Amino acid sequence: MPSDSLTTTVKKLKQPYNTNHHNSTHKRQSHILKQMKHKIVNNNAMITQADKGKTTVIIYTHGYNDKVHTFLSENNFHTVPKDPTIKDQKLI
Repeated sequence: MPSDSLTTTVKKLKQPYNTNHHNSTHKRQSHILKQMKHKIVNNNAMITQADKGKTTVIIYTHGYNDKVHTFLSENNFHTVPKDPTIKDQKLI
């Protein structure tokens, strides 16, 4: 058997194995993601960016809401009665 033919045969024999391995890995990852989503939803949590750094965190929703309200109240934010962009756009 020539070398090229042998190489082609070996590649064909390995192909179903590689495909099955990929499928099982994909199934495992899908299963893990479903479990994570289930736990996040059941525990009333959410995925968000951390305050510092480029990391992602899982935090309880009530804790996140508390932090947002604290931030807004400590930094004297308030609602504006009407949209100020209309006035600014007229100036441009």
